Amino acid sequence: MRHLKIFSRFLCLVTMAVVLAQPAWAQEIMKAYTDLDTTVKMTKEEFNANAETYEREVPGEKLLSHKYSLPKGWEDISGAQIGGYEFSSKVETILEKYVGLPNMYARSSFNVFVLKLDREINLSHWYHTYMSSRGYSVFAMKDFESGKRVEAESIKINSEATFVVRSVAVLTGDKVLIAEYSVPDTFWDEQRDEAVWSIASFDLVYTDDATIEPHKEFSILDIVKFNYPASWEVKVPRLTVVDELSAVVKTHNIRGELDGRIDSFYIASHVGGTREENLESYKAKYSDIVRFQIGDHIETIENVTFNKTINAGRIDIFKAMDETGKSFTGYEIWLAILESDVYDGYVFLSTIGREYDFLTWSKNQRSFKIMVESMALHGQPR
Repeated sequence: MRHLKIFSRFLCLVTMAVVLAQPAWAQEIMKAYTDLDTTVKMTKEEFNANAETYEREVPGEKLLSHKYSLPKGWEDISGAQIGGYEFSSKVETILEKYVGLPNMYARSSFNVFVLKLDREINLSHWYHTYMSSRGYSVFAMKDFESGKRVEAESIKINSEATFVVRSVAVLTGDKVLIAEYSVPDTFWDEQRDEAVWSIASFDLVYTDDATIEPHKEFSILDIVKFNYPASWEVKVPRLTVVDELSAVVKTHNIRGELDGRIDSFYIASHVGGTREENLESYKAKYSDIVRFQIGDHIETIENVTFNKTINAGRIDIFKAMDETGKSFTGYEIWLAILESDVYDGYVFLSTIGREYDFLTWSKNQRSFKIMVESMALHGQPR
């Protein structure tokens, strides 16, 4: 019966894989999964009564200090750490390793490790890609704490056994702290509640507002202000009038190739035509610059928090078409429209499509949101 349950879960994963292969799968990645089940039969008090609590510090890395609880009797096999830790975006830095009680089958394990992030990115997007690259089949996932914590449940098959893995990824500055509680599928039913409580107990000792990469502030005559990640660069045309302003923000990959581009235009409320006419005018100006036409609507971004100077705003996503408007280019156009008392803003992101380069797309849309959500439009037009 137990193997029948695992087989059913595996069939569910195969079905999900077909869904995820479709071009729109990344539109809202969390919708592709079953919401993580947090229901348990064992109470928190029952778990704590039979658990050991650990608090760990990482030398020279205060923000990586963490705590968690494990069932009593687990063995620490971490070994002695000689010297300081080095962190990488490609190789995991192992902090702690534990194994559960011995049995005639494979043993359960609990591992804590760190990876470094180089660019601003959505944590759930990054974590899904990372888990997939390691051969994990993720079937449940949930975002917590405004995108700084993600919990997941997945299946990992290796030569030793099939494991069910309950895990958590916590973002702290430019690093991700990950804990995995792995249980052989044969024992999952009896150990599930302990795994759920152990992962739920995993947390940072200290919290901080540090970002993945430094954010810079840019302003034009104190009229337009916004933040942007340091890996992007801003250029502004020579200023001739203050009633109409513009800026372009770009980022490049390690080969020097353009990865993303944000064109923004600002117009004083007492000049130009109606807001609808201004929008069409700036759409045409944007198309002349990047040689894209705005195509079919993909989605509207919900729950955006704008700066207090913005009276109304919205973000919409479109397919990017070629100059004829007939062929899809593989790119997306994100358009933010911002209205304030004295200036309006029209902000366009040109990015590779989510189905073609998911991580680049995720980095670009994250940077775009940082810029748009921080954007302030104020001052007195002359």
